[in-house]
Amino acid sequence: MKFYTIAQSLLRRKINRLLPQNFLTNLSLFPEYVCYFHSVRQLKETEVMIKTEELPAAAINYLSTHYKGVKIAGASKVTKSKGEVNYEARLNKTDLVFNEEGKFIRTEKD
Repeated sequence: MKFYTIAQSLLRRKINRLLPQNFLTNLSLFPEYVCYFHSVRQLKETEVMIKTEELPAAAINYLSTHYKGVKIAGASKVTKSKGEVNYEARLNKTDLVFNEEGKFIRTEKD
């Protein structure tokens, strides 16, 4: 079992004891690690900041083709509560979401 999985499990148990039943929060553990919770105290997803070079190769190719010359402000790996992994690339005020293999899924605007 990996360290972050153990840490998530321990954190989830501790938060479930501390938070009210219908509390929605974004909990920042570290500047590069964020947990999102449903209103019923269940972990929705975790988001870990990564280097741009750590994005899947297909995602990097997509960005260099469709957003040539646009600077990538940041990247993150998002793990949903059921284990699905997505990657996000931040461009200005828009997030581009990719699946685990790097296939483009959608854009999300702030």
